[in-house]
Amino acid sequence: MSDFDLPTNISCNASLQEIYVVAAVIYYEGRILAAKRQMGGVADGLWEFPGGKVEQGESPEEAIVREIEEELGLSIQIEMDMGFFKTRVGNQYIFLHSFKCICLTDQVSLFVHTEVKWCKPEDLPTLDWSSPDLPIIDAILSS
Repeated sequence: MSDFDLPTNISCNASLQEIYVVAAVIYYEGRILAAKRQMGGVADGLWEFPGGKVEQGESPEEAIVREIEEELGLSIQIEMDMGFFKTRVGNQYIFLHSFKCICLTDQVSLFVHTEVKWCKPEDLPTLDWSSPDLPIIDAILSS
């Protein structure tokens, strides 16, 4: 997919919004980080792969490194691009660009989440996930 094919952060398409966000599948010693969202926002109290929106002039790779530092206080290295996953949620299409990442520590600071868990890949489906993250779990388990 070229940069010209990327959806915009927010655009109108026949009354459906398209939102482009990035997510990190963070590995540490064979386990994957799951983060629980705070109440009072989108996907209240559900689990997610952390990330966020790409800012103007920022690459997706720069965005995911920045978001993880801001949200969790973690320094990560991107290992590979896992691709895009498109999910319809209400009147929105969420385009979730995911990256497999590694970190050198499991010491997490909670700035925007209420809880984190380091999970074995096979344990990921036991959590109550935000729907845009579900295709990432399928990709992890099928690899």
